[in-house]
Amino acid sequence: MPPVEAAGPARGKRKSLRLGRVGGFPLLLDRSWFVIAAVIILLYSPVLGRVLPNIGGWSYAVAAAFCLLLALSVLLHELAHAWTARAFGWPVTHITLSLMGGHTSFGATRTSWLASLVISVAGPVANILLGLAGWVAVAALQPLEAGGAFNVVLVLVELTSWANWFVGIFNLIPGLPLDGGRALEAVVWGITGREFVGTAVAAWTGRVIAVLAVAWILVSGLWRSIPLLILAGLLVWMLWAGAASSLRRARAARAMSGIRAVDLMEPAIAVPAETTLATVEAILRGAFSNPADTVAEPGPVAVLAMDGQDCVGMLNPARVTAVDPHQRAHLALGEVMDPVTGNAVIPSDLAELNLLEATARSAQPMFVVVDGHGTPVGVLRAARLNTVLREAGLLR
Repeated sequence: MPPVEAAGPARGKRKSLRLGRVGGFPLLLDRSWFVIAAVIILLYSPVLGRVLPNIGGWSYAVAAAFCLLLALSVLLHELAHAWTARAFGWPVTHITLSLMGGHTSFGATRTSWLASLVISVAGPVANILLGLAGWVAVAALQPLEAGGAFNVVLVLVELTSWANWFVGIFNLIPGLPLDGGRALEAVVWGITGREFVGTAVAAWTGRVIAVLAVAWILVSGLWRSIPLLILAGLLVWMLWAGAASSLRRARAARAMSGIRAVDLMEPAIAVPAETTLATVEAILRGAFSNPADTVAEPGPVAVLAMDGQDCVGMLNPARVTAVDPHQRAHLALGEVMDPVTGNAVIPSDLAELNLLEATARSAQPMFVVVDGHGTPVGVLRAARLNTVLREAGLLR
């Protein structure tokens, strides 16, 4: 969640390939995955050529197969997160495989430090168990020595086992954005009672680990191997960029601490969409502190157009300005309103970072705030949220 802007016009997003549903969740493949796939193929083809001297040019095909097995391992890692999250009642929107492996996206939910801790470690534990199962399989098959394709399969199983061990242990490193960082965040959150404190601690730990990783690359001589340098560089960049993003998130969470949608909203008047503008204007004159104000002038009360129990639009004062005052007695509110979509409706008790993230995802300039019964009670402007972020130094 980039705390750069609470909401506003939708921005262009990089498209991902939809692969259907796996394990009950939508699966997306980010185009950046092909970059890491190419690096892995270039990195492991020479290794396979040395382990299997007779394989020749087929080493690239076997490396590609290893890349697919690694993607499957990452998918199982993310499914472990998703299934565990579902057990805790967290809404899972989708799973994405990308340049840095993958991630599981969650909807707005009331989290707890214990649930966050368990969900965080579920993925790495799945990889470690996969690695263990692979080693057991290798130990059972190795004595057979059937040769040919059998040896290729054996090498692939062994490489995938090592890769799962690496992915599992690497992800348990206690620094954001790794799963171990999420676990550290949860522990600090549980101790202090403040989630943003845990986020800040784990994010700074992630930055320290990124610096140590750079030092290790220089000291170990890893930079002499171009493929290894590229892979290590991607991992370091992921750590640093992820830690920076988490720090911004922690600052946003601190700024939004204790804030609910109902605290920032403006009051609203809900009237049937077929109500004439003249009638709406009369209602608003009674609501405004200054009787001289009219419906075409901004005021402290928003007007919502209702179709039965559903809010279908909001009055746009700018559009009313263009209407001749004599025509307002015949023109219905529904003809000059801005339509309200489902993602522009938020519950009044939506709070803190969930509130900020929900409005950022919807990218709307205004939101209808409803109570527990779905009845509109006010309007929340994205500009109001941006003011909160600006006062916290998160916006210029």
